[in-house]
Amino acid sequence: MDLSSIKNSVVLIADNRVKLTRVNGEWYVQDLDSESGTFVNDKEVYGKVRLKNGDYLKNGDFITQITISHSPVVSNSNIPVLSINKGVQTVHGKNGNRNILNDVSVCAYKGEFIGVLGSSGSGKSTLLKAIAGINHLTEGQILRNGFLTTSEQLLNDQRIAYLPQDVVIHEELTPNKALKYISELKQIPESQIEIQRVLERVGMLEYSETPIQRLSGGQRKRVALAAELLGNPEILLLDEATSGLDPATEREMMELFRSLAEEGKTVLCVTHFAGRLFNCNRLLYLMQGNLIFNGSPQEYQRFFEIQDLEDAYTKQKSKTIEEWKEKYQREFGNVKMFKPLDQENTLESAPKSSCLEQITILFTRYCSIQFSDWKSLLLLILQAPVIALMVGLAFGDIRADFAELHASRVKEVVFTLILATLWCSGTSSIREIVKEKAILTHEIRFGLNATSYLLSKFFFLTILSMLQTILLLSIVKYTTCLTGNTITQLLILIATGITGVSIGLLLSSISSNSERAMTFLPVVLIAQAIFSGGLATLTGIIRIVAQLIVPAYWALEGMRSTFPVELTIAQYPGAPGEYQYPILGLGVSYIITIVALSLMLIFLLLLALLAIRMAYYKRSLKNIWL
Repeated sequence: MDLSSIKNSVVLIADNRVKLTRVNGEWYVQDLDSESGTFVNDKEVYGKVRLKNGDYLKNGDFITQITISHSPVVSNSNIPVLSINKGVQTVHGKNGNRNILNDVSVCAYKGEFIGVLGSSGSGKSTLLKAIAGINHLTEGQILRNGFLTTSEQLLNDQRIAYLPQDVVIHEELTPNKALKYISELKQIPESQIEIQRVLERVGMLEYSETPIQRLSGGQRKRVALAAELLGNPEILLLDEATSGLDPATEREMMELFRSLAEEGKTVLCVTHFAGRLFNCNRLLYLMQGNLIFNGSPQEYQRFFEIQDLEDAYTKQKSKTIEEWKEKYQREFGNVKMFKPLDQENTLESAPKSSCLEQITILFTRYCSIQFSDWKSLLLLILQAPVIALMVGLAFGDIRADFAELHASRVKEVVFTLILATLWCSGTSSIREIVKEKAILTHEIRFGLNATSYLLSKFFFLTILSMLQTILLLSIVKYTTCLTGNTITQLLILIATGITGVSIGLLLSSISSNSERAMTFLPVVLIAQAIFSGGLATLTGIIRIVAQLIVPAYWALEGMRSTFPVELTIAQYPGAPGEYQYPILGLGVSYIITIVALSLMLIFLLLLALLAIRMAYYKRSLKNIWL
């Protein structure tokens, strides 16, 4: 039943058993003491109940679905806020090239709520990502307010908000804190007022201090939506934002999206829920990357010759893509395209915070995240003293009357100490980038800088590694009576630990998931042990390779120089005439060791930065080092 076509303010239906009343543009239903009762979506009506688009109204044998058309906000200009002309997105595979989007042309105007439909793999998400600047069109044009624009401009245009299917926000934080850091990245003035506004707008103000991970799925989606609404964007792209929600919550979210469109935003929503599509002004239907329908929900029903909107998924199989396109052209005419304005593009990117500002923002946020889960942080710190106590129990007092025996025990303890330092720092950092893969990719839209992101983690993990190293060395020195200059040994191990942090960050940046990252770490540590020189004497090319890529090699070299000469030159008795290598060896100056480790960690960080940019930023190599 289409109420938008009814001019009267009061209507009696169902043989005068139900009364419909329009007040200030809203329709209300009232039961007129009928025997069977009146129901809206299976809930009995008592008094007056407001009707919404897509509601099912029932009274006895009478049942109908309510249709209320929502006209988009009228703009003074006939220029669409967004237009795609003959968009093509091609992927290259083993079986040749395939078009995910094929010759798609569509315009969107201010205040429109547009539903994007199609079966899985039809190109819905690809279309939204192209509009958001995440994907590059192989062919075609995208226009913003009539001007040609590039993917880079779309990506940096904060007037376009993109909400993916998964919640891409730090769930360890409260909504208030999470949005605070995002608003700082976006450089939004009076951010706290803006945060309160958007949280209230999505109905989450009362939960502003509740950790996001304690909220329901629908509430998390609302918080993620609030983050996108910061800065009052013009276009809102929703990529299956209601997936995984129960029907009631999905209905509330769709009504929220419609109300945002009524406020003047252009909303494009990918969804598989057909029950609420009458909320939309317009529907797009994609089939294997081809746009085969573009029109109102009522036209959608007539075009596919269906009653229930969801039946189109089955009905699409009855014709080929070409047949559907011919049918659309026959009934609606040619697809309209908007020509670019013959003027200079005046669109400007939103201001970005500086690299130093971002480091401060991201470091503060990272600290908040870590301290919110203080138990896990405490376990990371405590692994150092636990390992140190095991070393102490295993070796005990390593002093001996014979220099050869003492040197042998010192070498074993130092070798274990170096590996323990690399293990503690590596395990602390190995997951820290890969676990935030989706968030990192998404926050590119907020102007996130990869260098700032990497350094914010590096600085925090460096502090953590230094604390672990101090605990490790202090307990080992006390329990084993390890000789040597403590300050110099601490400096060497701190440099080793920081290099271990950079190893962990590199492995994290090149891994596709946390589990795979953890499988890399033992292999790397075993390689450190083998090529450190602590198990076998390294010579020739193997030694050169160890000097170039094995931090444990330089750590052991530096630690050797901290012991008394009588220990470093001690040798086991050998056969007459054969040269016997010293048990420990003289080593090199701790300054050379720290310089070598510093160069190594800088190189590792640069590799991690390169990996982040190539994997997540998807930009050309010429921009890698910016």
